[in-house]
Amino acid sequence: MKLYEAKQIIENVFENSFDKDQFQYFVKNLLKLNEFEGQHNFRQIPHAFENVIKKYERLAKFEDEHGNTIDVLIVELKRSHSVEHARSTQRNFIRRYLNGTMGGELKDAALVAFYSQNFPEEWRFSLIKMQYSLEKKKDEYTPAKRFSFLVGEKGKSHTAKRQLVGILKKDDIPDFGDLEEAFNIEAVTNEFFEQYKKLLFNLMEVVEQIIKKDSEVKKEFESKNILVIDFCKKLLGQIVFLYFLQKKGWLGLSNGQKYGEGDKHFLRSLYKMKIIHASSIKNKKLNFFNDYLEWLFYDALSKKRVTDFYTRFNCRIPFLNGGLFDPINFYDWENTDIIIPDTLFTNNEPTKEEDIGTGILDVFDRYNFTVKEDEPLEKEVAVDPEMLGKVFERMLDVKERKSKGAFYTPREIVHYMSQESLIQYLDTALNEPRMHELNSNEIREFVAKNDIEKLIKHGEIIIEKDTAIQQGKLSDKRNDFELPESIRQNAKLIDEKLADIRVCDPAVGSGAFPVGVMHEIVKAREILTPFIDDKPRMHELNPNKIREFVANKRTLYNFKQHAIHHCLYGVDIDASAVEICKLRLWLSLVVDETRIDVIEPLPNLDYKIVRGNSLIGYPFRPFGLDEIEKLKEDYFIETDKKKKVELKNNIDEKINNFFNNTIKNVGYPVNFDFKINFSE
Repeated sequence: MKLYEAKQIIENVFENSFDKDQFQYFVKNLLKLNEFEGQHNFRQIPHAFENVIKKYERLAKFEDEHGNTIDVLIVELKRSHSVEHARSTQRNFIRRYLNGTMGGELKDAALVAFYSQNFPEEWRFSLIKMQYSLEKKKDEYTPAKRFSFLVGEKGKSHTAKRQLVGILKKDDIPDFGDLEEAFNIEAVTNEFFEQYKKLLFNLMEVVEQIIKKDSEVKKEFESKNILVIDFCKKLLGQIVFLYFLQKKGWLGLSNGQKYGEGDKHFLRSLYKMKIIHASSIKNKKLNFFNDYLEWLFYDALSKKRVTDFYTRFNCRIPFLNGGLFDPINFYDWENTDIIIPDTLFTNNEPTKEEDIGTGILDVFDRYNFTVKEDEPLEKEVAVDPEMLGKVFERMLDVKERKSKGAFYTPREIVHYMSQESLIQYLDTALNEPRMHELNSNEIREFVAKNDIEKLIKHGEIIIEKDTAIQQGKLSDKRNDFELPESIRQNAKLIDEKLADIRVCDPAVGSGAFPVGVMHEIVKAREILTPFIDDKPRMHELNPNKIREFVANKRTLYNFKQHAIHHCLYGVDIDASAVEICKLRLWLSLVVDETRIDVIEPLPNLDYKIVRGNSLIGYPFRPFGLDEIEKLKEDYFIETDKKKKVELKNNIDEKINNFFNNTIKNVGYPVNFDFKINFSE
């Protein structure tokens, strides 16, 4: 097959709503199949999955020359579910299919199209493979790993073309290794890093020229102690964050639209607005950064308004707060004209890959962005928040990385560390009382460590069946539960211990560990939810208590917000690392925000993720920390910009008072101390 034909097939399939005929044609050419099975092979859905899965069918069976067996499936989700909903349930459903639990033979993997009639514009093309061990082919807790392209009308096929076109083009029958390589996220990471680096260096070069030529800009940068590299990194970080937000449908809403229904290409639309405005006025020297982006960042997104309608752009934009959209070092953006050429954002220059445009918007527009933080068993072949961490750590040259100890920790290692940390913590927290002080009945109430391991390591796999039992859809005999009885009986206590945990990474980097351990905490609390009866009788509560109960529903968003507010801390000597870590924590909240009327402002994380040298501390715990703790608590949720600045200045002054004379008092400089910065 010719290159242009292969690219056209991918465009037709991946840039449109799901179409079975088009998908079959694509798979037939991908796997070099002569024909599909002659009948619609619909199967019964197990009870544990019937809330999510409507139906599924097998299109074909495929076996490569090494004996790897792969089925091609189509899965239709219930009308109320998009492909972004219940991703672990989707994956575990195919896991049950592959391991023979639903009947049939063991298979190694499946190529699956997930779609929903209610959300036809987005669907997912996934490779799901079993993680069989070398010792035994089948195990009841053998997990499945899923790699996916999120595609459809609102997606881009740039990455799919790059990764799949080689298999389509060749006449040879692919093997399983070829398919795995086509779904490899590292190839996307490498390409995106190279593009990001080029954009950053081009931006820095332009800003340096502006400072040389414009004395007012130079004066502002020098007086506010702004480094060009920090300015440029923050600008690119803000734009990337907006790509995640527009993917979420939060930008450019008209009156009457709900959050989630916004312009998925808002930044490109904003640039087109600039062109229209420039053509309608005599002065056509409007600048995209100075006249549009700065107003979007530092006014629309960061200033609290009576309503979310933003007159300047004639659309609704949420107030986000959080600090990402505060100007770096609070430079005077309204009175300082930084005229970055529009061509740096979009142009018509051709690339060697035959794409058009080398600007920031041109490059970012080619990629699919996903706000989901991938897990070891769930990976999106797209730009995700974790990729920003990899990009940051790779931006440091080798010499600087060694001097700062900046090395990327692979996701699988973070996953292992996070799970083991939680298991050890829960074992201690639940079983700490001295055994000789308890009678025999009380001793039996302890939660065995292997039961805790089952909750943390396998809970996600077994919870569908247990939830169905709890909801009365399956037999409620004790032996039908797979989650240990000690976990179910102590669910509320375990949940309280998970809510009380404190986790600190003293060299936080791009935030891999705090984000990873947060996901494990949230996942465990979600697994425990069906076994926690914490619904009070409404008539027994006063109105304030009812509001408190409603506000504390057991949702993923609330679990994450609680963890970020009360459980997670981080320190790093590098300012960029601190900013990227905060950005990832904000994104983790954005992904699970499901409100459709008003968006919750993001918290201020300046005293949760802190810049400093965590190896050198204050020699003793000083007095006067209670007041600082109270101010920090107020600052975390403050949304008024003026009050926020006042609070921050007050807190910084009080904390710095401890550090200002450390050379004189203790003989060495100190700019961070756990007992002071994280006294709470």
